Amino acid sequence: MIRVLNTATTDLDALVVTSSANLANGKILLVDSAIIDLQHDTTTEADTKILTIKVVYKTTPDGVTGDEAPFLFAGLTAADATDDDILFQAILNACDGTSPAACAKMGKQIGGTDAAPGGGAAPVIASISTQTANIMGTRMASLREGANYAAGEATGFASGGGGLNKSVWIRPYTYHGDQGARSGKASSDSATYGFVAGVDAMVLNAVRVGVAAGYANTDVDVADVRNTNTDIDSWQVSLYGDYTADRWYVDGVIGYGRNNVDTVGTIAIPATAGPPATAAVNGTVSGDYDTDQFTLQLGGAACRST
Repeated sequence: MIRVLNTATTDLDALVVTSSANLANGKILLVDSAIIDLQHDTTTEADTKILTIKVVYKTTPDGVTGDEAPFLFAGLTAADATDDDILFQAILNACDGTSPAACAKMGKQIGGTDAAPGGGAAPVIASISTQTANIMGTRMASLREGANYAAGEATGFASGGGGLNKSVWIRPYTYHGDQGARSGKASSDSATYGFVAGVDAMVLNAVRVGVAAGYANTDVDVADVRNTNTDIDSWQVSLYGDYTADRWYVDGVIGYGRNNVDTVGTIAIPATAGPPATAAVNGTVSGDYDTDQFTLQLGGAACRST
């Protein structure tokens, strides 16, 4: 809020205009900026010798229509409350002295609105669960004996896979993903390296059950304005089982996964010439959270006589 005291008899409130069409000598024109709204307040002071102007931050800056708009308002409010003059002036310079595109980019830097939710972790965690269940499905397929199954007569080979031990086994795996930009979210790529190990045994004539555990590490790089990097550690434990008859089978996997997700991004706001000039603002934003995941996969098939 700005207050001007005039000791003369002039009515200051009468001098204020909000349109350049009414501008004349001796008048006071209030000019809004892209992110600042100047409001003539006639309710605070009854004395006409005191002019009160409110400085209001716009909740939606001019020319900015995306999800980043609220973060600009929040950034100005927080910088004002904490006396962070560098960030405050950087936002003003970006929004008032540059362009709507620069203002929007500033909002994305503050709010991370173009980043994939959770640092891109959700699809990766889902793929690890699927990969783990598929490995156990391959394990069970490799042990089905008989001419009607891919393993053939006790060969111990899965269709398209390698040999697997019939009591204790281990299988390493890797997964690489590439997600293109869509719906306003930045593109990302990921690399996963992990393994699953288990032990199983026949408990009845045609019933096999087993238990497996696995671990995987994933690195996700998001091409957003923060250059977000996400590191995921995943642990899984599963029970699996199979019943195989001469011409049909059913199998299933039930599992639980625990994932630790660490994300870190950079905020790099360049220096501006102003006026007034501002120094560069550099920092990091980070997050650390855990997720739980449950998996249930059922399958089966029947062989038709020829």
